[in-house]
Amino acid sequence: LRQRLRTQEDVDSALNDAPHACLRRRQWVIELLRFCLTDAASDLSGLPLALTADGCLHSFGMLKTGPTFLAGEEERKIIASFPYLFLDAEFVEATGLGETTAAHVRRMTLANFIECLHVTVDRSKANQSLAWDPNALEEPNGRWLVDVFAYLSRHAADIPQKNILEALRRIPVIPDQHEHLRCPGRPSTPLLPTSINSQQIRHLTHLGVALVTAPQNLMAAIRELAAASPHTLVLPLSGPALVDSLAIRFADEQPPNDEAAIEAAVDFLAQPAWADALQEKNCRRALRGLPI
Repeated sequence: LRQRLRTQEDVDSALNDAPHACLRRRQWVIELLRFCLTDAASDLSGLPLALTADGCLHSFGMLKTGPTFLAGEEERKIIASFPYLFLDAEFVEATGLGETTAAHVRRMTLANFIECLHVTVDRSKANQSLAWDPNALEEPNGRWLVDVFAYLSRHAADIPQKNILEALRRIPVIPDQHEHLRCPGRPSTPLLPTSINSQQIRHLTHLGVALVTAPQNLMAAIRELAAASPHTLVLPLSGPALVDSLAIRFADEQPPNDEAAIEAAVDFLAQPAWADALQEKNCRRALRGLPI
C-alpha cells in the first residue's frame, strides 16, 4: 500500500482533488494511515496521508513550509493564521500519529513556537519597531499579545536558553507609549512602570524614556512574564534601568530644555530603594555622564 501511494512531491490538495479516489474522504485517509502505522511507523515519508488543520492533504515530509507540527490547543490558537503548519488535531487523535523524524512530524517546541511568532508579527520587521493598534482585528493585536505573554510565562524556565532568548529579541512584541511594538531584551526595550504617577510618566516620556504602555489585561500579562523570567525580556523601571535608558538617549544629543522633566528624573533616581545599585561601578560611571 505504501509503495502504491508514495509520491515524489507534495500533493498539496483539497480532499476532493486528491490524486487517488481512496484519498477523497477524511475517514478513508484516517483508516489508511492507521493501517500504514501498524508495521512501520517511521516509513511515512512521501505518503499523501497528512491532513493539516486547513483541511488540505499533503505528502508526509514534503511540505514546502517545512515540518508539520503536533501541538496543543494553546499553540494552535495563537498561531491560527497559519493552520497549514499543524496536523489536524482530531485527525491526529483518530490515527494515533506521533512524532516521526523521517516524515518531518514534530512536537512543537518553544523554539518552533517563537519562529512561528516571528512570521505572524512580520519577519520583515525583525529587529525593528512596529506601528501597533491594540484594537486591530488582526495579529498582533492586544488580545493576541495577552495569549502570547501568557504562553511565554508558562515556559519561562526555558527562556534564558541562548537560542530562545536570541530569537525572542528579534521580535517586536513590547508596546510603548507611542503605539509601537519594540523588541524585548534590549537596551532600547520599554521599561515596565512601577509606582510612578501619570505626571512622572509624562516627564520621562518627554526625556525620551520608553515605557511599557498597554491595556490593563495586557499590562498584567507582561508583568507576569517579567516576574516569571526576570532580567531577560522586560525590565521594571528602576534607578539603574533609568540611568541606562537616559545614557542611550543622550549619547549623542542634549536633553530637552525642560527643567520639570529633568527634576522628575533626578527625584526618581534619588529614591533610597536603589541607592546601593547606583553605586555599582558601571552604573555610577553612566550616571556621572548624564547631562542632567
